[in-house]
Amino acid sequence: MVRFRPLLRPGLILVAFLTLIGGIVRVIRSPQGWPSMLENRRKVQEIERSNDELRKQMTEMEQRNERLRHDREAQDEEVRRNTFKQKPGETTVILPHDSKP
Repeated sequence: MVRFRPLLRPGLILVAFLTLIGGIVRVIRSPQGWPSMLENRRKVQEIERSNDELRKQMTEMEQRNERLRHDREAQDEEVRRNTFKQKPGETTVILPHDSKP
């Protein structure tokens, strides 16, 4: 009786290898493949940068709120700036807004 097993094994390995290569090529070239992954990674990095900037702004605002909550001089300064009022003896200069380029 003739054995065919040794001949089948290399053929199966070759078919499995070609199937694997075909799958890899399909993943890389498909719309949801490599280019899409790179684009998604870029978007995630952009969103992370935006989140970092927003966290920084939030921290600055919290510090400013804390300062305004406890510092009477900072409160007075903020009120004067927003209402254009001044303390006795102070001089405030308001410059016209220049609309010319």
